[in-house]
Amino acid sequence: FLGPGEVQMASAIGQAQLVLDLTSLPNPVMGTISAQASDVWRFQAWHRDSVIGIPTSNVTNALAIQLQ
Repeated sequence: FLGPGEVQMASAIGQAQLVLDLTSLPNPVMGTISAQASDVWRFQAWHRDSVIGIPTSNVTNALAIQLQ
């Protein structure tokens, strides 16, 4: 998710929210696709961080969602 408004800055408590259009999800082979019932989609966010003032990057725990 790199489109306009999809790259976000976290709030002061480290949260960000992205509302997804399930009819137009990015796909590396086909451009965009629609989610279907019984699909399992996995999400993980990359983020910049600071450890003792030293910039670094990290990823969140992954999340799997099965659509109904």
